[in-house]
Amino acid sequence: MRPQIQILSFIEAPPHMVWRSITEAELISQWLMETDIRPVPGFKGYFKMKPMPGFDGHITCEVLEVIENRVFEYSWQGGWMKKPTTVRFTLEEKDNGTLLVLEHRGFEGILGNLLRRMMSGGWKKMLTQKIPSLIQAMS
Repeated sequence: MRPQIQILSFIEAPPHMVWRSITEAELISQWLMETDIRPVPGFKGYFKMKPMPGFDGHITCEVLEVIENRVFEYSWQGGWMKKPTTVRFTLEEKDNGTLLVLEHRGFEGILGNLLRRMMSGGWKKMLTQKIPSLIQAMS
């Protein structure tokens, strides 16, 4: 299946620093939203953001795959989503830094297409601005 959102970001930091930023709840809460997620397969948790009309701000997740410093994948379902989508981060050490790739898949139908369009810009900002700024502050 082709990713429905795919964002690539080169971050001038080693993979273990990027890994921390995408797997530690306290750090994720600084660049994305409040969460209790843990990098443990089968862990069920949440993401929470400010409610909007038609959306209570609550997103459920379940960790699907963890390969330390390389892969972090979880389900993502909230609001108008009838079925969970999948968020997958892959990390690759490259040129004295890390290539971080996000794939968000599983958007279905007209509503799914609308959500994909809405979320794509947000994910891009998170990967190209928010995460690098957080990692720089951690150094």
